[in-house]
Amino acid sequence: MTIGNNPKIPGGVSSAPKVDASQPELEPEKKLEEETRFERSGSGGGSLQLDRVVAPAMVQKQEKVQETYFEMVERLEEEIQLQVEQVKEVLLESVEKKGDVEFMYVLDVSDVENQVCVNCGRPECTNYAQKYRVKTPEINLLFDSIVTFMETAERLGIRYGVIAYDDEVAPIRPLGGAGEHDNERVLRRLYSFKERKAYPSRFDSKWLKKQWDTYTPDKAFQTTVVKAADKPAIGMAAQMFRSGEDRNAHILVGKANLPDSSLRAVDFAMKKNDIKIRGIAIGKNAAKIAPRMFVKTEQAKDLHAVREQMGQRMKNALEDE
Repeated sequence: MTIGNNPKIPGGVSSAPKVDASQPELEPEKKLEEETRFERSGSGGGSLQLDRVVAPAMVQKQEKVQETYFEMVERLEEEIQLQVEQVKEVLLESVEKKGDVEFMYVLDVSDVENQVCVNCGRPECTNYAQKYRVKTPEINLLFDSIVTFMETAERLGIRYGVIAYDDEVAPIRPLGGAGEHDNERVLRRLYSFKERKAYPSRFDSKWLKKQWDTYTPDKAFQTTVVKAADKPAIGMAAQMFRSGEDRNAHILVGKANLPDSSLRAVDFAMKKNDIKIRGIAIGKNAAKIAPRMFVKTEQAKDLHAVREQMGQRMKNALEDE
């Protein structure tokens, strides 16, 4: 394995996507029409597969409110360079000992629950309380951690992949080498996966009226968030690694929600398959989440630390022989 030759980053490899000369260049308006959606895999199991569709309206709206991959890289550039330097310290030694490095980043992006009184619309009122599902407030910081991870691996020539999941599992970036996938498209897949669900709002008077018309007292206790598919997501990541003995394979799992059951048994299964797994317990409940993850789980109580310490976590994994 060799570390790449990005002239902007010492020891880095350019993250610019490869150009396939066999494919005709799309006109600008056609590029806007190309988008990714998720459909259920025929094999079942709660996994999702990618497909490309034409959805101009969705894309044009998304372009206005979502950063592109390169905009995010530009914003995070200083942090990414620090991560590259940290990982580079131990990368060559790890390669010499065990061969080419492979990393999978598996991130739980499950929704969280809020509560609202469907009569007055105030969250603090419990007279006619009802729970409803919302995106985790820290979702943008979690996306930052994905971009930081991808760009760090890209510049160092590490084979890497990304899986996002909630109650379903989506291979956002299949395991592959630097430049094998267009990371702008990878980011759009991530956006598409997270936006595939409709989210109610307590500021939506029509939604509140509908809930009021159908309200029953038991709705105050009904959960609206389904169980996260922790084990299927980790299992999918493990299956992406190349077979063979003495693999230099690593899985990083980030969770901001308490696992439904302990994940300690996963450690044994991964060790048996010569795969190293480490956890990142994220957010204000990190101290409660960590004991239910893996033997080697670090805490990131500050959401900024998830992206700012990504390089250190990759370094720790490589040093863990």
